[in-house]
Amino acid sequence: MNHKNRRLLLVGGEDVSLRIPAVRVLSETGYDVAVIGSEAEQVFINAAVQYFFYELDRGFTPILDIKTTYQLYVIFKNEKPDVVHTFDTKPNVLACIAARLAGVPKIIRTINGMGDIFSSKSFRHKCLMYLYNIAQYFSSGISSFTIFQNKDDMEYFASRNLVSRPKAKYVAGSGICVEDFEGSAIKKVDLNKLKVDLNLGNRCTILLISRLIKAKGIIEYLEAAQELKRGSRALNFLLVGGIEPGVDGVEESKILEYSDVCCYLGHRSDVSSLMAISDIVVLPSYYKEGVPRTLIEGASMSKPLISTNVSGCRDIVIDQHNGLLVPIKNSDKLAQAILYLVNNPKIRLDMGQNGRQLVVEKFSLTKVCEGWAALY
Repeated sequence: MNHKNRRLLLVGGEDVSLRIPAVRVLSETGYDVAVIGSEAEQVFINAAVQYFFYELDRGFTPILDIKTTYQLYVIFKNEKPDVVHTFDTKPNVLACIAARLAGVPKIIRTINGMGDIFSSKSFRHKCLMYLYNIAQYFSSGISSFTIFQNKDDMEYFASRNLVSRPKAKYVAGSGICVEDFEGSAIKKVDLNKLKVDLNLGNRCTILLISRLIKAKGIIEYLEAAQELKRGSRALNFLLVGGIEPGVDGVEESKILEYSDVCCYLGHRSDVSSLMAISDIVVLPSYYKEGVPRTLIEGASMSKPLISTNVSGCRDIVIDQHNGLLVPIKNSDKLAQAILYLVNNPKIRLDMGQNGRQLVVEKFSLTKVCEGWAALY
């Protein structure tokens, strides 16, 4: 279907550059697409994608939020979009308000997951959950549709009347370019050099790529590495991700306590290469995920997955089919699952092939963009 001249604005936060591949796919179908976010603009200049910057604070900042909403309102009034599609918690609220005030004909929200406020029972998190529910109820009421990446989140919203069921739509995951995450797409000579640089040898390599917050299961992963390396097993454990400030982040000093059993690589841009040289991709999260991108990418690279039996993770990891599911906050069970796959290379291979097929059929960017466009 051709959508020539329809103006589409994709609104996100500080990682909105993740939408650049979707811009290309949607542009090919005729949409005139631009991106709005709080990320530095250079990556968009390099990608030749029209970009508008606005100020966004992830915390509870009512005064700044009013300013942010006004910034978005001005952009919408000037650009006169046919569709505004928002992503992430705050943009899903503030951009919806701004779009409605600016008279945008169609407003679409995507719930990428519900975050770490649902992974704790502390008083602080309970207060945040209460505010979150109020904000979601209001913004869903003024939007045309709310897209959910997994059915558990959709049921949570619908059962609590945070969104009306006719407005709740399911589109699996956020989509990846399956051609970019395929082992054959990466030069073997580059992979061999990377393995030498990281001193991996011929040992089985386990990889975790994530934001370094507690709810992603970082500590459980490090404890599992320590348990498995205690027996002098020939294994490599890699941890990739930037340090996150705040009470929910894992401090670098804590990670370095495990430096004898796990190699911490910090933030990396060569994710597909790191996955290509790894044998198992792990994410022991108890964060309220949408569908974790790192697991989709790992499956697309034909790697077996190990994750937890929580919403989002179980949408991409089918237990005993393309990976293993373990209980949350249980480093012993995680270690057992890792050891099982380490000792069974044929099962690793079969699970990896199953995962690749699942991603191509359900989680490719083309499939996801088709789901979005059907609502535009």
